[in-house]
Amino acid sequence: MTSRGFTLIELILVILLISVLGITVLPKLQGTSEYTIRSQADQFVSLLRTVQMRAMQNTQPDSSTCHQIRFLANSAGLSAQNTTAGSNGSCASGLIDASNAQSLDFLIIEDLTNYSALNTQGNPITSLSFDSWGKPTPNVGTCVNANRNPNNHYGCKITIETVSICIEEEGYIRACL
Repeated sequence: MTSRGFTLIELILVILLISVLGITVLPKLQGTSEYTIRSQADQFVSLLRTVQMRAMQNTQPDSSTCHQIRFLANSAGLSAQNTTAGSNGSCASGLIDASNAQSLDFLIIEDLTNYSALNTQGNPITSLSFDSWGKPTPNVGTCVNANRNPNNHYGCKITIETVSICIEEEGYIRACL
């Protein structure tokens, strides 16, 4: 007489295997993962340093080229060049069009769900540019820590959920707490 079916040990092993897979896969399918947050932070550092280097290496008159980062609701990136007549090459209010074949080398960070860009005073900024020395200039306030508060030694700060990037008044860009 042969019996068909599974033994208790086989059933327990299958349940255990499904549980382990569920524990490891489920967090990756829910919400923004830590990997995504770190990746977006790395993209921000790359974007900031690229724009800073372009501003420092700019040989054109200051008003003819746009070296500015825009912070929008769910994205951030290099500001578009204003091409309207009489604009003298100033920065436009939008981002570079990533679908344009000529703008493929410009970094645009999309799908930002929870991020903020603040100046030293804690006010939100919508754009950030750099001077020829690489020092940051936000559209509101400054990145200068006038009080030299040791607990607040950063200039401007970009926070993506739990990861922060600091842009100090001298232009040093780094990860911070």
